[in-house]
Amino acid sequence: MATRRAKTPTYEANRTQFVFIETCGCPLGLVEGSYAKTEDGAWDTFCDTRADERRLRARGVTVDHVPHAEYTERYFPLMLTGCTHTSAAGA
Repeated sequence: MATRRAKTPTYEANRTQFVFIETCGCPLGLVEGSYAKTEDGAWDTFCDTRADERRLRARGVTVDHVPHAEYTERYFPLMLTGCTHTSAAGA
């Protein structure tokens, strides 16, 4: 019997994340692209209140909207280790 080659599911191929980035470059958290279609929507989903959003933006937190494969390669390892920089100490 022939072995079938695994295909990347369409869901994985179309999956994206909005990654929230501290000023030091470390990821703070993320919102799955299926929950938010825009950066503003990602902020709304990530923050409990507008005051939280304003505080994070004032601190210099930014958002990077990336395909899942890029998130897995670039940000996921950093999410596991956590930030060790002093700029995120007030997080």
